[in-house]
Parts: sequence; C-alpha cells; structure tokens
Amino acid sequence: MKGTPLFLPGDRVGSWVGALAGSSTVFGPQVGSSGRPEFALVRDPSAVDLSLDARRASIRELWMPQTEILFRYRLDSQGATLEAVPRPEGSRVAFGIRPCEAAAIRRVTHVFRQGKHPDPLGLEAEGMAIVGLYCASPRRTCFCAQVGSPVDMAEEACDVLMTPISGGHVLHVMTDRGGSLAGVSGAAQATSDQVSAAGAVHAGLITAVPADGAIGALEATALEVWASEVFADQGARCIGCGVCTFLCPACHCFDILDERQGTGGARYRCWDSCQFDHFTLHASRHNPRHDQAARLRQRVLHKFLYMPQEFGVTGCTGCGRCAELCPVGISIRQVVADVRAAMAQEQGVTVA
Repeated sequence: MKGTPLFLPGDRVGSWVGALAGSSTVFGPQVGSSGRPEFALVRDPSAVDLSLDARRASIRELWMPQTEILFRYRLDSQGATLEAVPRPEGSRVAFGIRPCEAAAIRRVTHVFRQGKHPDPLGLEAEGMAIVGLYCASPRRTCFCAQVGSPVDMAEEACDVLMTPISGGHVLHVMTDRGGSLAGVSGAAQATSDQVSAAGAVHAGLITAVPADGAIGALEATALEVWASEVFADQGARCIGCGVCTFLCPACHCFDILDERQGTGGARYRCWDSCQFDHFTLHASRHNPRHDQAARLRQRVLHKFLYMPQEFGVTGCTGCGRCAELCPVGISIRQVVADVRAAMAQEQGVTVA
C-alpha cells in the first residue's frame, strides 16, 4: 500500500464518483432499469449505492460486452470491404467492486494478452482503473480466503481499496494511478483509530472465511485427475444452464459469428460457455466433451490446473457466485476438495 490511509465520510461517496466521472467513464453498483442491482455506467453519481448486492450481475460486462461487433462488412462485385468499429476511448473506472472480482479481471488479461497479436480486450481490462470495496462480512458461499487472501487480491488488482468502517470508508492507495483517483475524493488523513478499525475489518473477513482446506492450484498432471469419479458424480447433477460461467468474473469464453443482411453484415463476438453441449461440437457432429462430466472437468481443470501452469495464477478467486446461484447446488470449491481427497484415497496420489 502506498501513502497515508485516508478517511472518506459515507455521505461524500457520491461527490467522489462525480469528480471521477468528470474525467473518466465510471461504472458502479446501482439499481438498473429492471429494478435489480447491477454494475452499470454511472450517469447520476448519487445513484451509486455501495450497499447493494449486485452478485447477480456479471462483472465481466465491465470489460467484455455480452455482444460486441468486431467489424462490419459490405459485399460487392469487387469483393468485401471491411469497416472498422471504434474501440472504447478514454479512461475507465470500475467503482466499488470486490477484491475477488478485481483480481479476476486482472488475471483474465493474461489470456487475452498472450501471443503476437494480443486482443484489445486484454489491454482495455488491464487499463481499467479499479476502486475496490472490501467486504465487511462474507456471504454463505464465499471462499476467497481458501484460494488466497482478500487483502492480497486487493493489492494485486485494486488501485484504491475502500474499507467500510463506522461513518464511512478508509481508503488505501495501492498504485500511483490510485493516488490520482484518491486525490479528487476530498478525503482527509485517517486517524489511527480509523486505520485500526479498517485492519479489524480485514482480519475479520479472513477469520470468517477460514483458510483451512485451502483449494489453490492442483499440483498434479491432467492425467492424474482426468478420470476422477468426482466429475462423473457432480456432472450427473449438472443441467448445463451455464449460470456458473456467465456470472463468474473470471470466465471469458466467447464465440465468433457472422450476421449477414443483404449485401452487408457484421462479425461479432458473444459470450459462450464451456458448459453448453454445443461448445465443442464439431461440424461432423462429434463432440469431444460429450457429457456434462467432461464439461465440468474442463471448467475445474481450466481454473485450477491449466491457468496455474500457464500463468501462475488460479482462474478462480473465490467469489462464490457459482455455488450460490447454481440451481442444483454444485460448488466448485467442493468439487476441487473432493478431487484432492479422491486422488489421495483411490490412487495414492497426493494432490497438493
């Protein structure tokens, strides 16, 4: 953490958002047109409400639209003419998202930035400033402390971290960019009592989400866990609705489609899910992931085996959205824990 902790009274949050919106595009928690909490473009700073539970809104929409036109095209006797679609310009700020959600955004940039031709989405997600909001208490399915530490995630991903205490928020500046964001907040230097209160909130969350039974990266080979009966058992329950992947802040699967109208059309990117039966369906009708067990295995191993091997971080930050909202009660935390236990018991393989 950089600099001296600051204190922002609760009734000054809206004015801070307004100051940020003067030079940046700001997204924050507010009640949407449907009447449900969502993270959306801030048009009225006073509408931002940090007490809202927006867990049914996907953070992914802040950097990866559900549907995005990549380019348009026109067809004539000479061939095809491509028309570029402008990318978002200017600075963007995600205000009031949780450390686990912020860490998910930062980790996904590894995927989109690799190779000779990095996807602009990765650069845009990396460039988004984040004002994080520490959780005063966990929800029933949260397990951030079992895949790391919420404080470490805040340091990894947030530019500024807000910690709720009585009367307002203590602001910890994490980056130089965060210093600029906090500089327009009007916050004053926090007292020692306020800093201590924030520290108690940090420690309280970690205690409330015990790290016992940590479920970090699977330190095994894919072959050692591939045939685990856990995937078959849990996959038999899965109905393939995709809610786990669509609400996960770290999932990022997409499809590319062309939509033609007359002599023109557009190519667009839209969200997809590895839990859908058509995701790996070949034109020949062969499907290498022919059942939900195989699709569940892909999701789990991608987050806890492949991403750690490739990028050194897990693809899960323990937000618990998938477990809370799954209609049949599948918990990825429990699946990983069961895989570890099954491998140790059935094959004598210690999966750390």
